[in-house]
Amino acid sequence: MTQQILDTKVATPVYELAVQSHREGWSVFTCSVQVGLCSTAVLVRSTSSDLGPLIHAIEAIGWRLDRLDHVPIPQNGADSRTFAIRAQMLFRRTDESTTD
Repeated sequence: MTQQILDTKVATPVYELAVQSHREGWSVFTCSVQVGLCSTAVLVRSTSSDLGPLIHAIEAIGWRLDRLDHVPIPQNGADSRTFAIRAQMLFRRTDESTTD
């Protein structure tokens, strides 16, 4: 398995939405990004992206990662042997106050 930092083309819009949601006073922020691809063919091959820098950047805004789930999504139909792996994240505000 190879791993690399999550592409900025994917991370930047998520980060910007986290900033906007925090400014608007939301108490919860959720997002989902594709972090990998996995093939279940005879020769198993997979790639993945490191979410650490994105999570760190979002937490620096004032969010706390509450939950992280990895969900396999079949590609090219339900019987596919290739799956996109999506990270679904739930963040909560670090401060209990929200802006009205």
